Amino acid sequence: MRILLSPGKAWATKLDKKHFLIQYLKEKYKVIVVFCGLILCNFFLYFLYDVRMEPVLYTTFLLILFTLPFAFWDMRRIYRKCERLQNIGQKEYPVMPDLWAADTLLEQNYQRVIKGALQAWQDERTRWREINAERDDYYTLWTHQIKTPIYSMDLMLQTGDTTPSKWKAELLQVSRYADMALKYLQLENQYSDLCLEQVKLMSVAH
Repeated sequence: MRILLSPGKAWATKLDKKHFLIQYLKEKYKVIVVFCGLILCNFFLYFLYDVRMEPVLYTTFLLILFTLPFAFWDMRRIYRKCERLQNIGQKEYPVMPDLWAADTLLEQNYQRVIKGALQAWQDERTRWREINAERDDYYTLWTHQIKTPIYSMDLMLQTGDTTPSKWKAELLQVSRYADMALKYLQLENQYSDLCLEQVKLMSVAH
């Protein structure tokens, strides 16, 4: 079964029932082997006591009749879980899934791991959104600030003002704003020259 398609398109086909049945039988093969072993033991015991086949067949029929409803119930339960997981996986962005109540300890552990991983992903995504919003605000303000010396130099060109001190002051402003942008990029870069970490004071002193 496919999990994702390109955004805006309908999702892929439903859960393949034939494939699910094969996988279900593979998963439950130990139970099936034990069940068949019990039936064979039943036949063997009746054979040892030289009992007619009618009671053997009748007992086997009752055993199968009693077991089949539970087998179909378990198969339907797992099929619904697989369908629900497929629907969760088809979402364009991962969200905290509304999972069913765990039936086993293994399912509880899986659900805890999944929820923990999704929560960590959402926290990281929120953090990067905040970083991007802060960066956008900073560069928007920086763009408006650097326009001031640029407009001043443009005005001096139009008026023919060639006073060196004025030009030097405006160029100094542009240089300062450029340095501010570079410093901001260095602070964002995880491989910057500045590295902050917690160390033991005694190890540094010695």
